[in-house]
Amino acid sequence: MPEQPEANLPKPSKPADASSVPRPAKAKPGKDERRSATSSRDPERAVESTSPTIQSTPPQKAAPETTQVDTSAAAKPRLLRDYGSKSMMTREEPAGSMAETLLLGSQQRAVLDLTDCMLGEFRILRRLGSGGMAQVYLAEQTSLKRNVAVKVMRPDFGDDETLRARFEHEALAAAGLNHRNIVQVLSVGEQDGVRYIAQEYVLGMNMKQFITKKPPPSAKVAIHLLRQVCAALQVAHDSGIVHRDIKPENIMITAKYVAKVTDFGLAQLTLGGERVNLTNVGTTMGTPLYMSPEQINAANVDHRSDLYSLGIAFYHLLAGEPPFTAPNAYALASKHLHGQAEPLKQLRPDLPSKLTDLIHRLMAKKPDERFPDAKSVLSELKRIERSLEDGDEEESEELDTYSDEDQVPWLRVPKRKLIAYAIACVVVYLLAAGVGREQRRPDPYGFGPRTSARP
Repeated sequence: MPEQPEANLPKPSKPADASSVPRPAKAKPGKDERRSATSSRDPERAVESTSPTIQSTPPQKAAPETTQVDTSAAAKPRLLRDYGSKSMMTREEPAGSMAETLLLGSQQRAVLDLTDCMLGEFRILRRLGSGGMAQVYLAEQTSLKRNVAVKVMRPDFGDDETLRARFEHEALAAAGLNHRNIVQVLSVGEQDGVRYIAQEYVLGMNMKQFITKKPPPSAKVAIHLLRQVCAALQVAHDSGIVHRDIKPENIMITAKYVAKVTDFGLAQLTLGGERVNLTNVGTTMGTPLYMSPEQINAANVDHRSDLYSLGIAFYHLLAGEPPFTAPNAYALASKHLHGQAEPLKQLRPDLPSKLTDLIHRLMAKKPDERFPDAKSVLSELKRIERSLEDGDEEESEELDTYSDEDQVPWLRVPKRKLIAYAIACVVVYLLAAGVGREQRRPDPYGFGPRTSARP
């Protein structure tokens, strides 16, 4: 009887490796046995019947049990090693915004889900969004047990040395800026060919989302946000950095109305008196909706270019729509060069004239006609705030809560009201003290009101 299995082995006409497949299948009844038989006849059909993860990989002669092991904990390092390979990518629609069209052309954006993977000490939790050259993930810094935002360079840009240098340049530009209104860079790293930037996670929304979800804000809210962005730009400009991509998407707003500037990927640095620029001469970089005329002309830009983009962004915030729109980027660029925006005062008659004039001055075509620097804008904003406090302009909406008293408009009470409140408090105190003294019972023991001794 032991001789009979050996005599039956050569009977099938299939190769020896194919005949060996049913042997381990005898240990697993039913479903696994049918799967192994199907894979031995038609490998492509077997791949199609498995999970979606296996669909992205080419057909293999190995049994399906060996492929399914990769979907367990061992899949994490495999995702990082395969990052950028075509088999691990999914494709989104072509870049829809005109900014990405100028930067990327008609190519599609490659997206890879790195959820639950480790990049250094950061465990990826979920994807927050994607931009022109990077994907942004919410991650946990395991050493400090806190949430951070991790920007991962898109895999289809990994072979472009200029874009790789610009990605590292963003971290270099922002790392030297320490200000409460600038998103802080925590660390930069690379693992298995994946370049990433870990930065402060801002719990809130960007200004573009704010414009979409909320009605146009009041003058006090707009001035409050504008002051913070100007303070961030002043710090950057004093450090020799021109942002060159100020737009609502790059201004974060927290639940307490704290504004933070982010994304220094297109920033122009000045080191040692010389400009460090990662774009070639004659190259136009930026976002067309908010790009300054000198950026459109591919000329050398300075800090006043950021002020133009700032004016366009806050015109959009206050009016609910950008000052210039066009069906394509080139027509839009022509409007920035030669067109005139509709007066903001006509769209928002409730706004102070001084504030609308400030926005239009920021949007001047010639740099010399704008404010000389962000510090001058801050000084003008303070004068407008003082005029609002003195009652020159009526304003009803107030901000809810803030952590910094120096930047909270509703805590700065006019002096006349403050004096009136103080006098009223003193009068109420004196009246209460007098009434209490008259209604006090006399001491039956004859001691004074402050004597606690007893006979």
